[in-house]
Amino acid sequence: MTDTLLAQVCAQVAADTDLAAAGQVLAAVAHNLSELEGWAQILKLCDRSVLDTLNRQGH
Repeated sequence: MTDTLLAQVCAQVAADTDLAAAGQVLAAVAHNLSELEGWAQILKLCDRSVLDTLNRQGH
């Protein structure tokens, strides 16, 4: 999805159209990236929790 949004921005800039729309697309990209970062942090915490549990169980 992010690649599609960035392609839209590039097309708008290349066409020299209203850049307000490009700004909205970039805001959507930033939002998507922040959500991905949030999920990455959650997965890291889950991985640590699983490893801690396995270590306590002697695996």
